[in-house]
Amino acid sequence: MLEDHDRVLEVGTGTGSTAARLSWRVGERNVISVEVDAELSEQAGKTLAAAGYAPRLGPQ
Repeated sequence: MLEDHDRVLEVGTGTGSTAARLSWRVGERNVISVEVDAELSEQAGKTLAAAGYAPRLGPQ
């Protein structure tokens, strides 16, 4: 169970939906999401930004 201000490493950013939920729950500064597909990571970054979230994403 996630607690406020927990730090989370997500492997496989995909569309960014889970990273957005995690950012909402624990704060975007506490979320690192890694995606090996650079194009998918870039698109997830755009989607997250449009939703108002900016977790750390990599690689881009």
